Amino acid sequence: MPALTPSLCCPATVALTPSLCCPATVALTPSLCCPATVALTPSLCCPATVALTPSLCCPATVALTPSLCCPATVALTPSLCCPATVALTPSLCCPATVALTPSLCCPATVALTPSLCCPATVALTPSLCCPATVALTPSLCCPATVALTPSLCCLATVALTPSLCCLATVALTPSLCCLATVALTPSLCCLATVALTPSLCCPATVALTPSLCCPATVALTPSLCCLATVALTPSLCCPATVALTPSLCCPATVALTPSLCCPATVALTPSLCCLATVALTPSLCCPATVALTPSLCCPATVALTPSLCCLATVALTPSLSSRRFNHNCVAQLWYFVKCVYFGLSAYQIRSGYPTRVLGNFLTKSHNYLNLFLFQGFRMVPFLTELRAVMDWVWTDTTLSLSSWICVEDVYAHTFVLKCWRESERVS
Repeated sequence: MPALTPSLCCPATVALTPSLCCPATVALTPSLCCPATVALTPSLCCPATVALTPSLCCPATVALTPSLCCPATVALTPSLCCPATVALTPSLCCPATVALTPSLCCPATVALTPSLCCPATVALTPSLCCPATVALTPSLCCPATVALTPSLCCLATVALTPSLCCLATVALTPSLCCLATVALTPSLCCLATVALTPSLCCPATVALTPSLCCPATVALTPSLCCLATVALTPSLCCPATVALTPSLCCPATVALTPSLCCPATVALTPSLCCLATVALTPSLCCPATVALTPSLCCPATVALTPSLCCLATVALTPSLSSRRFNHNCVAQLWYFVKCVYFGLSAYQIRSGYPTRVLGNFLTKSHNYLNLFLFQGFRMVPFLTELRAVMDWVWTDTTLSLSSWICVEDVYAHTFVLKCWRESERVS
């Protein structure tokens, strides 16, 4: 009978004949009928049987039972399922849920969503993320992106990539960069690398590091370097430093500075020095310079150079000249001049000095000319006193010097008054 009258019988016999009754009574007895009719009535049965028949029910009930259905339907309903199943199906869900679950999805989707994922996965995928996150993670990214972002990375990676970074950071890291960039930045680097690169740096730092640079730059900076390198470069330095280092320089510069060098090098360079130092070193120089300086050299070299010296030294060495006095015209003339000199001197001593010079010649007349000349004479500082002292010294008198000066003063005042009276009388 149930098979003939399902609409009447099934509500009562559905538990006994589910295969016959459920299609008709599923809406009334879902708990009994759905396992059997889920394929026929999914909209009615799936909410109740989704756990038993997920493959049939999930497409219809995923929105209601995501925890049960999503693992099976994630490929069909990613927008619904991925937040719940991203850990199980990252390859399917991450493109859609990377913004919500970056820690789970970024390793898989970093290539598709670098702006979202790189801050979290830069340590795992530096080649992909660093160009975008180098400003945020320089310590991680700079070794890989220094060539692309030198302004950001060089300060952190200069020790690892000096060839790339040093030009940009040499002012900040001279100890690291100067060896690589000294040729390009000498003003910055030379002071630090002069000992390693003297050929490049010395022209710029010779004033600060003369002991290091002078051997290389002495030809360019003799005024700075010569005092330090004169022993190494005498040909260059001696003309400038001969006054300070004569013992080193004189053998090389004696021809240029004979006045300085000859006293020290006369024994080595007699042909150059003897003419200047013959008075100081006659024993060395006279044999060479006797012809030029006979008055100095002949007394010492007359035995070696009789033809040159005898004429000058005959008075000193008559036995060497072998000439009698009456045959030596020079000696005779010299003797005659001396006789005349001594005769005139004796006559002057016998006759005495003339007395006409006593007194002041300006006071011989009493007029305006003598008055003005006499007063001008007295105005010259110390001239009146000097004349008074000289007259007192060479005049036989019993007056003392102070009394003599008083007499001269009285005489001067008398002469002035007499000149004025004479001028008044004439006028």
